[in-house]
Amino acid sequence: MKRQAFTLIELLVVIAIIAILIGLLLPAVQKVREAAARAQCANNLKQLALANLNYESAIGNMPPGIISSNGAPAQFGYRTSGRSMVLPYIEQQNISNDYNFKADWFDASNQSAISQVIKTYMCPSTPRISKYDPNAYANCGNDGTGAPNGVPSSAPFPAVCDYMGIRQVAFEVANSPSYLNLNPIAYDNENWPPGVNNPNPVGYIDSRVAGVMPEDGFCAFGSGSRIADITDGTSSSIMFLESCGRPVIYIRNQNTGTLAGGATGWGTRDITKISGVTPDGTCVGGVVNGGCGNGDAYHPAPPGLVAINATNASTQPFSFHPNGINAVFADGSTHFINSSASLFVVAALATRAGGEVIPAGGY
Repeated sequence: MKRQAFTLIELLVVIAIIAILIGLLLPAVQKVREAAARAQCANNLKQLALANLNYESAIGNMPPGIISSNGAPAQFGYRTSGRSMVLPYIEQQNISNDYNFKADWFDASNQSAISQVIKTYMCPSTPRISKYDPNAYANCGNDGTGAPNGVPSSAPFPAVCDYMGIRQVAFEVANSPSYLNLNPIAYDNENWPPGVNNPNPVGYIDSRVAGVMPEDGFCAFGSGSRIADITDGTSSSIMFLESCGRPVIYIRNQNTGTLAGGATGWGTRDITKISGVTPDGTCVGGVVNGGCGNGDAYHPAPPGLVAINATNASTQPFSFHPNGINAVFADGSTHFINSSASLFVVAALATRAGGEVIPAGGY
C-alpha cells in the first residue's frame, strides 16, 4: 500500500506561507495593542481630571499643581504635588491615609506612601525602564542645598508618574513675537521691569501665562484654579498631559541613559512649564545670550521651537504613542495632540486665561 506524505518542497512552501502570514499579522497586532494602550492612557488622564473636578466641587478650588516653599519648609505649605491631594478621588484612600500632609514629600514619614506604584499615573505605552526614580533625593530640597537632613540613604525611591499638570507658559514663549506675543509683556516677581517698584504680593505671576494647575508658593499663585478662573473655557484649556519615560531622559524616543534632574514621582514637586524645544530635542527653552536654557521676560524665544515629542527633559510634553500625546482638558474631555501642533497652539491651550484664539484644527 502506497504511503501518503508531504514532500519536502511542499512542507517548505507551507512554512513559508505561514511565515508570511505571521509577518503580515504582527504589525496589525502591534497596532491593536498600541490602540488599546493609548485608550487606557486617555482613560487614566480622564480619571485625573475627574478627580480634580470632584476636589474642586468639595473644597472650592482644584489642588495646585505643586506646593513649593523655595527651600523654606511650611512657608507656603509643605512641599508636595497636587496628585497626592486627589488620591481619595482615584480610589487610593489607603495611600492617602498613609501620606503625611504636614510634612514634605521627602520626609521619612512619607517614604512608604510615595513608593507605592499607582497604575492610574502611568501610561502603558511607556517602555518602563524603572517604576521608581533613583535620583529623586539628589536635590529634593530644591534650594541648592541637596537632600535635607532626615532622609536616610536607605529611603525607598518614589514611584514615577507619566502625567503632568501645566504650571504656566514660560515667559520667553509668552512674550515672543513668534508665539503668544503678549502685549503688554508678562512678568512675575522675579522678572519685574528694572527700576519699577513691584506693587504685587509675593507669589505674583501674570495671570495670562498661568495654567490650570499653577504652582502654590514662591513666584506663583496662592491656591489652585477654580472653574471661574478658566476664562479661556474649560474645553480649550489643558489640565494634564503626558511627559512620559522619566526618570530617564529621552530625545526623539531614544534613551539617552541620563537621569532627569529633580524628582519625577507622583508625590514630588514636578510639573510642566511649556518652554519650547529645538526640533532635535537638544535644547529646552529659548536661546539666551548665545547659550541654551530657560530665558525670561527679556529674552523672547527664537522661532522654530516645537512643543511635542522632542524630549521629556524639563517635563516637556512627550509620549511613546505614534505621532502625538494624550491630554485631558479642564472639562474632562481627552484629546490627542499631534506632534505637528505648533508651539503657539500648545502654549495657547496651556493657558487658562490668555485670551488666545486657537485656529480650527490646530491640533
